[in-house]
Amino acid sequence: KRDWSSDVCSSDLTSQTISFPAQAPRVIGEAPFAPGATASSGLPVSYTVSTGSVCSTDGALVTLKAAGTCSVTANQAGSSDYAAATPVTQSFSVLAGGTVVINSDAVATKSAAVTLTIKYPTIAKVIEVSNSADFATKSSYGLLTSLAWTLPAGDGAKTVYVRFSGGTMVSPATASDTILFDTTAPAGGSPTASGKRAATISYTILSNASDATSSVANLELSLDGSTSKYTRTYASSFTYKTSSTRLWIRYTDTAGNKTAWLPVAITLY
Repeated sequence: KRDWSSDVCSSDLTSQTISFPAQAPRVIGEAPFAPGATASSGLPVSYTVSTGSVCSTDGALVTLKAAGTCSVTANQAGSSDYAAATPVTQSFSVLAGGTVVINSDAVATKSAAVTLTIKYPTIAKVIEVSNSADFATKSSYGLLTSLAWTLPAGDGAKTVYVRFSGGTMVSPATASDTILFDTTAPAGGSPTASGKRAATISYTILSNASDATSSVANLELSLDGSTSKYTRTYASSFTYKTSSTRLWIRYTDTAGNKTAWLPVAITLY
């Protein structure tokens, strides 16, 4: 015998609706956000997206991924007392974010004084710049595209952070760029060369230069210890022909720091 008293008909459940406020345009670089939909039942709302290349969601927060149109659907599956709500979808524009580039995207610098090239979101009005991600110490500016900036002391990777806000932006959006700050010349090691005695000697030159912060970019060879005779991309081994029996080498790192001219220990056979 069936116990009808245990059945609950869907018609006995209280209906509910979802209120989903219109979404203002957002900017790439904003933090993940809750779109703000609510159910009349007070039950929690979850989200799905149908534009995964533009935005994504973990069910609670929406993350912006690329410029375009983001379509978010608010859902409430119901409970023992409430029927499932009819899903509601809101679409909004995701705008290109702002950017900051240090020294025209150079890999390294030997000067703490750098130039920031800034591109700001079209709806922003305020730019804040800082050497720290928490913006504990920052400088504020109106909209600009170029700014002289000073990196903090000490060799190593330096990141500059820019935060865009104001105007019609819903919340701040951030951008950053990193450069190697290197004020120390490479360690030159002890370059050596060997070659067969002749009017013109074909030297095999060995070196073991290194740089703790950036990298060794190139080397120069001199026949008198003061004038550069030959320049090439750094290599730990290369050949060079000359009649000279005296050679010097100096190294330059990616940031432009140079060693002194280092005498090459030559072995002739």
